[in-house]
Amino acid sequence: MPQLLEAQDSAGWRVSPEHGAISLFIHDDPLQARHKLLARLAAERIAHLLKKNAARNAAGGLRQEVAEEAARFAEILNDTSRSLAHRSLDLWGSLLAMGGHLEAHDTGKREGRDALDLLTVEGRSSLQTFLGIAGNLVRSFPEARALGDGADDFNRRAITTDMVRALLEEAMYAGFVDGKSGALIQHVAGVSRKSGTQADNAFATTATGGRNLAIAAIALAPLLFMTDGVASGILNDVGTDISNHQELGEKANDFIDSARAQIEAMLDNSPQDEAARLRSALEDLARQKELR
Repeated sequence: MPQLLEAQDSAGWRVSPEHGAISLFIHDDPLQARHKLLARLAAERIAHLLKKNAARNAAGGLRQEVAEEAARFAEILNDTSRSLAHRSLDLWGSLLAMGGHLEAHDTGKREGRDALDLLTVEGRSSLQTFLGIAGNLVRSFPEARALGDGADDFNRRAITTDMVRALLEEAMYAGFVDGKSGALIQHVAGVSRKSGTQADNAFATTATGGRNLAIAAIALAPLLFMTDGVASGILNDVGTDISNHQELGEKANDFIDSARAQIEAMLDNSPQDEAARLRSALEDLARQKELR
């Protein structure tokens, strides 16, 4: 068990063709190499975001706000005078601001805000993708991750073990999660009910695992509608190419429908950038259902 808890930061989900479900896996990439890869991807996505948001950058409104914050994030990311670890807290603050801009865009669109103040369709999609990749980079550093979802600040207050277990039961009932992985999460959740440091770590693992389960489902559900637009940018949370897994997309969709209340509760208590990105993806999914 201690080894499992120590490996929690490298845990994720991977499509299992054998079971037609997702299962837990552990990254074996050296952490430094993973940081380097994510930093390169984040730099590419921030450049893409600035390009897609080029029009009206200096004309006020949300587009200008996004462009200014994107430029700020890029400046921090490109500052080689400090290590990436030392820059992680600055990147975290910029990331939260970008999440707030995505939420403001979707809220403004629903409320009829002037379209010229809002992001273009391509700009919004680019922002979604950037948040997924940059979020993985920033939260791979313990200092930044602790600010958003440390056991004392986030997990114990916001996400209960019962909530995660209910979420897992719905996922297993829909056939979305492999049974062995489900049993593993339930075992860790049981440890979290005890007291002590190991229990605190187990609780953090349980809560983070539940949130990552929701992320994986939101990434895979669009396959039901033969599109990868929503999934782009968060596939690294799934860990494999999902283009040929439409059946698993259907299972993910069933899981989202049955566990919507638990997923919404997790998003209510998630870091702002992550919650905004996933809510935006859920809105896209709901519109696809309406058009079907």
